[in-house]
Amino acid sequence: MTLEERVSRWPEPYIRQGIEQGIEQGIGQGLARQRALLRRQAEARFGAATAERLSVRLRREEDQERLEEIGEAIVRCETGDELLLPTGA
Repeated sequence: MTLEERVSRWPEPYIRQGIEQGIEQGIGQGLARQRALLRRQAEARFGAATAERLSVRLRREEDQERLEEIGEAIVRCETGDELLLPTGA
């Protein structure tokens, strides 16, 4: 391998690292948007107090599937109290 070839490969690890960081940031932003949407939906359906209590749980939630389940529970549950039960959200 020539010096020119070696030099041209130096930035490769940094490019990979940048791509990985970008993906992580994108995932984090997507989760934040989903949490905000779920909070707004809960507030529209059950009021501000329920939405605030739910948002405490949402801040800790990192699992995409679990956030989807919470969204389904917002639609399915009849009351804010039911939503906030462990089996609701």
